Amino acid sequence: MNAGTLVANPDLGNANTFQLVPGAGSTDNGQFTIVGNVLQLNSTPDITVQPTYSIRVRVSDSSGGFFEKVFTIYVMKILVEDGDFLVADRGPYNSTGTILLITKQGLVQQIITTTIKDPYEMTTDAAGNLVIADYQHDLTTQQINPAGGIYAIDRQTGAQRLVAAGAPFVTPLGVKVESSGSWIVADADAYNFAGAVFRVDSTTGTRTTLSTAGNFYYLQGLTLAPNGDIYVSDVGTPKKIIKVNPVTGAQTVVSSGGLLQFPVGMAVQSDGNSLVVADAYARKLISISLPGGQQTVISSDPQFVQPTHVTIEADGNYLVTDGKSVSTTRRLFRVDKGTGIATPISIDGFFEQPRGVTLAK
Repeated sequence: MNAGTLVANPDLGNANTFQLVPGAGSTDNGQFTIVGNVLQLNSTPDITVQPTYSIRVRVSDSSGGFFEKVFTIYVMKILVEDGDFLVADRGPYNSTGTILLITKQGLVQQIITTTIKDPYEMTTDAAGNLVIADYQHDLTTQQINPAGGIYAIDRQTGAQRLVAAGAPFVTPLGVKVESSGSWIVADADAYNFAGAVFRVDSTTGTRTTLSTAGNFYYLQGLTLAPNGDIYVSDVGTPKKIIKVNPVTGAQTVVSSGGLLQFPVGMAVQSDGNSLVVADAYARKLISISLPGGQQTVISSDPQFVQPTHVTIEADGNYLVTDGKSVSTTRRLFRVDKGTGIATPISIDGFFEQPRGVTLAK
């Protein structure tokens, strides 16, 4: 089974080759094979028997240069615990991202996959499978913004598949699942930077453009109301929240300006009467009433530095990812629905640029 994709930064005109080599950290080399740049595990892993593997890989170029690195490979925990926290982390700049599971009991970080280039937002479908918006999915190109894609990860087996990628996608930043099972995707740069909202068939990957241009300038986040209405955040001037009709694609600006400085991730309250917006530059959680658009502050906790995404727990409290801080600490916060006080529940660890957050179900 595929365990990952090996990537190196090639010198101009030189091709890279990868091989497993002996030396420090090569303990489990014999359990793996490299085919091209794909790392394959020779047998089915069992987390209860061996939760990690250590291998040593050499990359060589055609001029005789080489570099060796030891990798620790983590076996994925099967997602059987409803209410566990799932976080999409963009990873270090120009590297690969990470999908993380944070156990609700013990708050332990565990890696699900490191083979998605730039995961930005994530949700789950009715069966609990993960659906991930990958800002730039191509692992082989050195382009700044290769076309992004949407991945699905099976909850029970961990099998990962790229469902939809390439044009008309450019930078898909938001994804949610409709009651019908289709996926709604917000793409900031589609159609020559006009921006677009797509409906994606979750089986075939077929994409239908639902809405484009109009009030869109640079989309960031996306959420769905209980009645099916689509809401997107946009960081054009003025910053705004836009409702998109799920049938006609018609756009309506719900709220703009005011407290909004850089609205990113959003969630809808279960009664459908308000949105919760994580604003990265305002450093606030903001409530926006529906349909009126009135803005009120839920939390401006001084620990916030760049809150980007939010989801709502069953008890009404909020989970918020904060990707930066003055002390370079990256955190997942729980924000009390009544007081607005933020409590960090997972700090640093595998976090690099934590973004989308959702609950396992």
